[in-house]
Amino acid sequence: MIIKKPRFSPIVLSIIAVLIISGSILTVGQQNDSQQRLLEVRRRQIELQAARKQLDKSEKLVAQGLLPQSDVDRDRTALQNAQLNYQQASTRSIGYAAPHFRPVCHKDTIS
Repeated sequence: MIIKKPRFSPIVLSIIAVLIISGSILTVGQQNDSQQRLLEVRRRQIELQAARKQLDKSEKLVAQGLLPQSDVDRDRTALQNAQLNYQQASTRSIGYAAPHFRPVCHKDTIS
């Protein structure tokens, strides 16, 4: 059994080339890169959610006197880093800044 490769006319090849150059068609390498960027955004989003939960938990424990304030400070810094990592991954992935975040702790805002 002989398998023949499809032959495209020069016009069809020119159209395909223009579509690839214009970004309308992604090559396999570009698709893989795009998928990796989206996975990185999702990974950073999960880390951000976990950091928010940890800070909320720490704040409740401090309010009950079961945890030192330094642990809340550490968790607040971790949340800020997670926010930056998520925003950076989003910017790389889609070319613009990620949505605004809720304040890390509205009590700490400066008037």
